[in-house]
Amino acid sequence: MKDHMMPFDTIRQLLATELTAVEQRLTHPQQSNIPMVNQLILHLTANGGKRLRPILLILIAKSLGYTGDQHIELGTAMEFIHTATLLHDDVVDASHLRRGQQTANDIWGNELSVLVGDFLYSQALSSLTQTNNMLILSTVSTTVAQIAEGEVLQLMNRRNLALSFDDYFNIIQRKTGLLFEMTAHLGAILGSRDPLLQTAARNYGMALGIAFQLVDDVLDYSGDASTIGKNIGDDLHDGNLTLPLLHVLQNGNPDEIQWIRTAILRKPKENAKCSGGEIDEMIDTKMIDNIIASFHRTGAIKYTLQLAENYVASALEAITNFPQTIYTEALTDLAKFAIARDH
Repeated sequence: MKDHMMPFDTIRQLLATELTAVEQRLTHPQQSNIPMVNQLILHLTANGGKRLRPILLILIAKSLGYTGDQHIELGTAMEFIHTATLLHDDVVDASHLRRGQQTANDIWGNELSVLVGDFLYSQALSSLTQTNNMLILSTVSTTVAQIAEGEVLQLMNRRNLALSFDDYFNIIQRKTGLLFEMTAHLGAILGSRDPLLQTAARNYGMALGIAFQLVDDVLDYSGDASTIGKNIGDDLHDGNLTLPLLHVLQNGNPDEIQWIRTAILRKPKENAKCSGGEIDEMIDTKMIDNIIASFHRTGAIKYTLQLAENYVASALEAITNFPQTIYTEALTDLAKFAIARDH
């Protein structure tokens, strides 16, 4: 690896023209004749976000020599799909904070949020059809179904204290990794007909997505809400067993294991139910502090971050045969950013 990495803002500047075009499409989608739909979409898209998926797709396409303009439509479609999944996630999780601001479901309610999420999927489909490419359409339709299955798997395994490490990775591969893999694959379809390069792009995307998710597992218990854009310990409140929690369940002492068991089996939201019985207390700050202390004592944070670094190394290995351009260099540094970020 290089000693110095390109800052994420520099990567964005490298793609300034393309990202401006994507942003225009995101903030000015095909207008619905229902003003509330447009208002909610603007709430979701105008507050920014990293735009990782458009960046990934554009970098892959340009690193493989693509010179057309379909990467703008595809980048927009990937961001619409990502935003739709966030909308639906927030409803399922009864979340109140996303990217540092009040969630759409908290403002407008679950029903409207779900329906606008569906509308965003239609926006993505509209962008995809502009390419007139059946391989792209079939890739997206297949992958979106698998992502939805990942969401179902996560929901089925809430508060499942017997969740295995293999089951956890199966969930995050489907829930997070596949969207990155699909995005990278679409960029490669635009840039090259070489199946080996397309496979390399897919491998890069999957490894990158898992690395981002592993770091998210750590960030869920660090920083503050204004930095990471959500409440600390949200996964714990929602009953989702992330890798640091699984590590403590396997390596912690009896007290540490009991803290996690108690927190996971508590009822996290009003009127919610859990398999461990009805427990009304919310998870308090002291319990979160105890669990964070158990992460450090058992090495759960170090373990999770080391795995993230391993996946970054896999991502870099995947693109070793890409042409050596500024865009490939940016892909290298995008992977490093996955473990260097604080939100």
